[in-house]
Amino acid sequence: MTAIAILAYDSSARASASNYTNMRPSWLPSHAHNATVSDTPHRRHRDTSSMKKASIGILDLGECFPGQTPAEACHDTIKLAIEADRLGFARYWLAEHQTRGCAWGSPELLVATIAALTSRIRVGPGGLLLRIHNPLRIAADFSLLEHLYPDRIDLGLARGCPVLNGPALLDGRVPECYGQEQAIAMGHQKDSENRKLSEDLYTRKVNDLLLYLTRGLPEGHPYFGSRPVPLPPPFPPQVWVHGGERSMKIAAQFGLGYGYPVFHPTTTDIGVLTRYQEEFQYNTGPQHVVLAVAGYCGESELEVSTVIKSYRSFFKPTFFGTPSQCQEQFEELSEQTNVSSLVFLDISRSFEQRRRCYRLLSEAFRLTDTVST
Repeated sequence: MTAIAILAYDSSARASASNYTNMRPSWLPSHAHNATVSDTPHRRHRDTSSMKKASIGILDLGECFPGQTPAEACHDTIKLAIEADRLGFARYWLAEHQTRGCAWGSPELLVATIAALTSRIRVGPGGLLLRIHNPLRIAADFSLLEHLYPDRIDLGLARGCPVLNGPALLDGRVPECYGQEQAIAMGHQKDSENRKLSEDLYTRKVNDLLLYLTRGLPEGHPYFGSRPVPLPPPFPPQVWVHGGERSMKIAAQFGLGYGYPVFHPTTTDIGVLTRYQEEFQYNTGPQHVVLAVAGYCGESELEVSTVIKSYRSFFKPTFFGTPSQCQEQFEELSEQTNVSSLVFLDISRSFEQRRRCYRLLSEAFRLTDTVST
């Protein structure tokens, strides 16, 4: 089994270029950070002719920064998505977390807005918390989106369930939503049999959603005859399952795309990618894998170091540096995993920093080469 250490840096180090090597991602060679702050910007135009072509998207958590209203945060997201479309990014995914401090709890509303204001970038949730949603409603919403914006809609699914909003959205049906620890904290006992029931219910929801998006529920199903309105188009949205080992198994079982969050403290085993390939059930179908990374791309090592050291979150920075260093990290990560598609979570705390970061990444990976003129 292959394991990867998410981040290794000296938390006591000052934000300076001399200490920058202590902050590098674990897969990056030590020689990659030998540049000084003064010469770093001049290394931006590194030769990329032999580099594996990168497909890079954006992951947006919808955080409200200090002093920001939800409306302001949403407008920033819309403007950044329009910029990402212009800069050649492959997709723009919006998370659902249902927690305080987030600008939205229904990412599908922003998906529709962003798709309407962009021309080529794929848009979708990354992902919807399926445990607290109705598969028929999701199928209807995303069938409509796919009709309106053909071949541009992604439908990402995630396993989580919010502690406070979950029971309310499910009207108290806790076993469908919670793991053992959460259920006990809410006063509901759950043994191993009930944990399996919870997993089976989640798998059933994935199955029902896929049936709604394709041929419909079979005879004998309790809801046989129910169909999404509108009916799905001939080619439904591309469906992804995001998460660790259990999510991988569902993605492989149903032949779906798989998103692996490298920045999550509980997902540190990249061997799961090999197991996804081994367990994939559709031998003739494509295997789509995206790695989710978090970090920052800046003009200089000092700028990047300052952003990284000021970051405070549950998620861990895993992909950061100057444009040239980010190129080297991509090559190393791609060689380790045989994956060339990333979604990037920018950890900076301002609109201007995020826009500048996106522009540097686009330039470093020549993303605009893929944009039709």
